[in-house]
Amino acid sequence: METMKEKEIQWLNDLKVFNTDVIKNKDEALFKVKRDWIYFMACSEELQNDRDILLLAVSYNPIVLSLITDTHLVSDKEIAMFAINIDPIMAYNYLSEDIKKDEEVNNFYYKKLSNQLLEINYLNFLSKVS
Repeated sequence: METMKEKEIQWLNDLKVFNTDVIKNKDEALFKVKRDWIYFMACSEELQNDRDILLLAVSYNPIVLSLITDTHLVSDKEIAMFAINIDPIMAYNYLSEDIKKDEEVNNFYYKKLSNQLLEINYLNFLSKVS
């Protein structure tokens, strides 16, 4: 049985089939990814491992962490914490096991997760009161 993470990665890989024109220029990649994170899929592997382009794509959807092939970026604390700040639950699923062992990253994750859960509970409360 496929896990949710495996299904999401397969979905992303399936999207690559539709991207016939590979983006090889950094300025073009930044422009297009800023318009829609899905253009990250059309970037060359070199550009997908470019820190600026990666951070821009992660700011829209942390699922792009699943596509990183550069081992240095996979274990980058700043990228991990940036992604956790965007969406703690989704980001944590795609972090490397090494970065998940980092105490600072874990503390930040649990703080963001707690805040997100409090917000969800508050919104649920408001919807019942209204």
